[in-house]
Amino acid sequence: MSTTLEPFAPPKTMMGPSKKKSKKKKTNGKPRFFSVGLVKLTVLSLVTFNFYFFYWFFKHFQHLKKRGGSVNPIFGAFFHPLFCFSLFHDVRERAARHGKPMPGPSYCWALLFVGLWLGNRVLDANGDVFGFIVFDLLRLVPVLVVQHSANMINQHEVPDHPANRRFTWQNWIWMGLGLLLWAMILGGTIIQLMQ
Repeated sequence: MSTTLEPFAPPKTMMGPSKKKSKKKKTNGKPRFFSVGLVKLTVLSLVTFNFYFFYWFFKHFQHLKKRGGSVNPIFGAFFHPLFCFSLFHDVRERAARHGKPMPGPSYCWALLFVGLWLGNRVLDANGDVFGFIVFDLLRLVPVLVVQHSANMINQHEVPDHPANRRFTWQNWIWMGLGLLLWAMILGGTIIQLMQ
């Protein structure tokens, strides 16, 4: 067997076939964003007059803070009309990286959320209970769009993470308190209309 030197031949290695490294980053098993089922988010938001949003924003910013985010979760929760732009943008950018873009620009969803929040405050100050409730309910739409994208991102990055779809005993307590508040508001409105 003769070995001839060919200067223009591609190099050969004795190491065997190369193994390409996976482009996926290893995660610590924790999702990037807060996971919650859309039905659970809807029920808790409606029953608690969107007080659940404080918790929802807090948990999202807490997850982002653990990954180097700059927003303090407490400030993000209490000043969510200001910080929603940041959160919605982060979710949209991450979803686009995975090829599952959020419908519409994130600033439009944030502007809709803030606009409905402001309208809610104006109607509340003027005593318009019906308008207050309608605007409060509509505020859920942009939150559901963002959460749907966040859930898809979490499922793609950490497929075995808990989806948080079941109601816990704490959720049932909050829903009980929320239903009591609903009953008092509706009862007061009915009494006021009868006079």
